[in-house]
Amino acid sequence: MRTVNVFSLVSLFSFAFSCFAETHIPAGDVFGIWEAAGSPYYIDGEVHIPTDSMLLIEPGCSIIFTGHYKFCVDSNAVLRAIGTEMDSIVFTAQDTVLTDSTGGHHGIRFSYAADGCTLMYCRIEYGNAFGDYPDYYGGGIYCYHSSPTIENNTIIENSAALHGGGIYCWNYSSPIIVNNTISGNSAEVHGGGICCWDSSSPEISNNKINGNSAATGGGIYCWNSSPTISNNTISENSADWGGGILCWGSSPTIENNKISRNSAGYGGGIYCDNSNPTIINNTIIGNSADYGGGILCGYNSSPIISNNTISGNSADDHGGGVFCEYNSYPIIFNTILWQNTASTGNEIYVDYCEYGGTPYPCTLFVAYTDIDPGDCYVEGDTAGVIIWGDGNINADPLFADTLFHLSASSPCIDAGAESAYVSIWDTVIYAPEYDFEGGARPYGAGWDIGADEYGSSIIARHSENKPRLIEIFAYPNPFNSSCVIFVETQNLASLPTIAIYDFRGNVVYKLPPLSSNSFLPKEKGESFPLLGERETQRVRGRFTWAPDEKIPSGIYLVRATILQQNKSVICTKRIVYLK
Repeated sequence: MRTVNVFSLVSLFSFAFSCFAETHIPAGDVFGIWEAAGSPYYIDGEVHIPTDSMLLIEPGCSIIFTGHYKFCVDSNAVLRAIGTEMDSIVFTAQDTVLTDSTGGHHGIRFSYAADGCTLMYCRIEYGNAFGDYPDYYGGGIYCYHSSPTIENNTIIENSAALHGGGIYCWNYSSPIIVNNTISGNSAEVHGGGICCWDSSSPEISNNKINGNSAATGGGIYCWNSSPTISNNTISENSADWGGGILCWGSSPTIENNKISRNSAGYGGGIYCDNSNPTIINNTIIGNSADYGGGILCGYNSSPIISNNTISGNSADDHGGGVFCEYNSYPIIFNTILWQNTASTGNEIYVDYCEYGGTPYPCTLFVAYTDIDPGDCYVEGDTAGVIIWGDGNINADPLFADTLFHLSASSPCIDAGAESAYVSIWDTVIYAPEYDFEGGARPYGAGWDIGADEYGSSIIARHSENKPRLIEIFAYPNPFNSSCVIFVETQNLASLPTIAIYDFRGNVVYKLPPLSSNSFLPKEKGESFPLLGERETQRVRGRFTWAPDEKIPSGIYLVRATILQQNKSVICTKRIVYLK
């Protein structure tokens, strides 16, 4: 039975802490408050926050592990370690030399922990996960059926003997991982920086994920999981497979990231295997691999690659920009593929694969993309085919700067499209509403090709004042059970048709035919949720979408269409469904 160490925890003894200026914590249960006056706290054995208990750690505390001990947050327990920007909390080890069986501490380990667990403005270093199953998972932070908030931390120089050098998310763990620096971590197998495993779908946003390493997934590894990976800087990570991000049996949303200078044998920037990620608004720059410098689409993978800038990547062998093999079916839309290099197939390489004498060809659909077809290569006669859709151009994109904004004279301006019909799969895909910096699309005559929408910051600031024939708003967004959809139009002369699409263009829900009773006039002085005051002739409808249990989490598009002077006017709104 574990002992209960109350003396070192409860604020009643803060005077004693200030006298001794250090506190030793023996193995056992811990709860209450650790005050800065008692710091540093030396962890002299494995400690647990027991069930239904809470431990609060104040800013300025240092937690120093004197051996390879765990810091466990048990079932329905709460850890709140909340420092400040100027006064952080440090988790570290006396022995900072990490090997496969010695050194460091055994990490902060959440197992069925309660909601409300928070690590904020902490430095977590020298965690070292080794031992028997599952002790070799999660060097710095381990989450099992737990979803803590991990925000504004520095997670550095941690390691795992198997998976998740920095952070490991396992079995329906979906933490919020925001604004962290995750650097210099390593794993022997999967996920040097972050590993998402078995139905874990964390929100990974606004982090600096750099200099991590693993055999697979140097920066981020996804297995049977669908995280949202957005607005991160993912750079200088390395792996044998998937230097920046590796997706295996997963369908993550990879959006608005800077993925640069990562390296791998296969898939320098992103590697997909049996996966269908949505890859939109990213700059994928200067990554390197033997095969697939920018993106590698492996076995049975069908990513949507929309409005990305993929440039300056390199492959020693094949596919500087994109490499495809073994029944992969990517859609490339509104994307710049330019100045990537390889021994064969600078921009795209389609590889011949067979098993037992049976070939497994690939099919790529490319539309409204800036690419030189002469730099694309399909091996042999049965490796597959590149279907060239509408709107492709072959011209220098004329970047304005090293951030890959478009210059005023770029041929990519207004050369993209709002949507593309993919005839071979009888589906429609749509461009995102925003660019890689949050500027509204489109600006000017139409959508731009690439991650940047030239001049979009201007229209983003003034978009509320731009008159439109039809508007869509949704609340809450993201949502987890039902979403209320508001549609506002100028009059009842043409009632809108309203449908909800997934990101592959499939209709997942369609409202029945509308009547004028579905819409109500806006009376003067009435405020409409989220819209505010508008001209009095507008009318609006309110509808609720509650997805059935078969609908997976992900990004969906609400599309409303009206006829105006025999032309279709379309408005779309992106909504995010999180189970």
